Amino acid sequence: MGGSFRENKCTGYFGTTQTFTPPLTAACPTAARDLATFYGSNYIHDPSCIDYASTLPSCRIPVSGVSSLSGSCQSFLETYMNYPGCVAAHQSNNDFASTVWRIYLSRPSDAPLWRSKHEVVELLDHNGFLVDAFSY
Repeated sequence: MGGSFRENKCTGYFGTTQTFTPPLTAACPTAARDLATFYGSNYIHDPSCIDYASTLPSCRIPVSGVSSLSGSCQSFLETYMNYPGCVAAHQSNNDFASTVWRIYLSRPSDAPLWRSKHEVVELLDHNGFLVDAFSY
């Protein structure tokens, strides 16, 4: 990603294209869960879609163009089973935002982050103003 971000209930989709240390939690809303809400009331008449949705792992973009699925089902999957679609569908949920922030440091994950002693760590806001500091 090349930037810092706050985790949310859809962040697990980022793990499909990049490796994160520590790994992201793959706890996105599932297709099976979202089917009734976002497919529409006719989802119950689409058993192939229900069966397919129940096989999809959380936070994984489904394969497009599955010939056994209806156009409505494919449209649902393409719209909601990805990061932007998940955010659009769930950003107003009370549990959407996590308390975890991922800070991008532009360095290898195995490189030491700070010296073992005589270090000052500063947290700056987006304007460069000091928010907090820690020294040891």
